[in-house]
Amino acid sequence: HGTHVAGIVSAQKKNQSDSAVKGVAPDIELYNYRVLGPYGSGDSSGIIAAIDKSISDGMNVINLSLGDDSNNPLDPTSIAVNNAMLSGVVTVVAAGNSGPNPSTLGSPGASPFAITVGASDSSISLPKLSGHAGQLQFPNLILFGKNFTDKIEDFKGQTLPIESVGIGTPDEFSKKDVKGKIALVARGTTSFDEKIANAKQAGAKAVIIYNNVDGEIPFYVGESTKYIPSFRLTKEDGEKLKAQIEQGSTSLTFDEINYIQTEGDHLADFSSRGPVTANDDIKPDITAPGVAVLSTVPEYINDPQEGENYAVSYERMQGTSMAAP
Repeated sequence: HGTHVAGIVSAQKKNQSDSAVKGVAPDIELYNYRVLGPYGSGDSSGIIAAIDKSISDGMNVINLSLGDDSNNPLDPTSIAVNNAMLSGVVTVVAAGNSGPNPSTLGSPGASPFAITVGASDSSISLPKLSGHAGQLQFPNLILFGKNFTDKIEDFKGQTLPIESVGIGTPDEFSKKDVKGKIALVARGTTSFDEKIANAKQAGAKAVIIYNNVDGEIPFYVGESTKYIPSFRLTKEDGEKLKAQIEQGSTSLTFDEINYIQTEGDHLADFSSRGPVTANDDIKPDITAPGVAVLSTVPEYINDPQEGENYAVSYERMQGTSMAAP
């Protein structure tokens, strides 16, 4: 998480990789203050100490891609952010990822002086395949995620067996044989990352994730070495396909491939909303791209073998943490 945020700020684009990125401010001096433990948790005292140290070290800007769910302008971290701004240090804070309901803002994003940032999506060209399973037609199999090396065009004309795997937990995958097949998975409970990674671990060739509410799943999770080709379906189409599978052995044929251009500049579904509960202060102050953002990650995550293969040290992540820088 921290390496990804740091890359958004100041990556140099010097690695020999097609995925290499340049940050929004590649020529700055970047200071890093670790305030959270290895699992992303920590105490307010550590965050406050780092804010104070940033001021005394002469920083011009503080980025805080962190927060809790308290939505409290009087939270100690919110007050520390106020003091930083009053000291002349521009302080930018992630709004949080607890949307889409109102008043889901976190702290210190609830600070009245903070520049609190929500996440929006960006316009992107996505493959859209049509397919059929028996008599059922599925004209909107839209790409949801993939590996960096996947060629989605190769699916055109393929017929693959498909299995329904509940919400895609490891336990559910252990009870189904999905090797070389498509895994049909429902949205809910587990993250999209986990669903796709679990399908890959089980040997699936592709995964289709269908919504648990009406309408499309409204975003693209991007590319990752942890992914296999993944497509999204509406709740209605997903339930029809699941019912077909439950009637007996089912295969899905990919018929045609086209491309759609997403509109972009929509507030991300997960992005926390205001207002601040205590005083109805309007937050967030601004939004920035925070969906499927490509940036740096530690090399060993994608290449655990001994060595330094920085060509693979990139991932797409989403969150207001990615929008804040």
